[in-house]
Amino acid sequence: MNNQKPVNQRGYIDSVVNLAESEATYYLYAPIDDYAYDGVVTAKEFADWLNGLDSSIKTINIRINSPGGSVFAARAIEQHIREITDRTVNTYIDGVAASAATYVALAGHNIYIAEGAFMMIHKANSVAIGNSEDLIKAAAMLEAIDSSLVKT
Repeated sequence: MNNQKPVNQRGYIDSVVNLAESEATYYLYAPIDDYAYDGVVTAKEFADWLNGLDSSIKTINIRINSPGGSVFAARAIEQHIREITDRTVNTYIDGVAASAATYVALAGHNIYIAEGAFMMIHKANSVAIGNSEDLIKAAAMLEAIDSSLVKT
């Protein structure tokens, strides 16, 4: 039985649950952000989808084709994946896992990348406006993010 259902308010199907095979697939085919607007995946949407899975689902597949986005939203998604201990999580890079989407890809128990697909990892970046103190604080924040990312 193949039971497809939408998991977000925008109405497009971005997950497939195959109850016969105890498997669920999430298509992260969009930018990642903290704020819900058309065409993005939020950490809350992902968490709601994960929490809504039936206990019979033993394998979670996350298919990725994303340019990345918010480092904090992606880190939250990554953390949700890392906390899964009673199921197998497979991540598949179908096109690109760029920037913040790489944390999601690397959180899987098993990681697969299609021939011709790409990963793109870089140091954190931002835009800062203000005086010298504001810019120093922004630089310190970017260094803190970089340090956190290197650890994981």
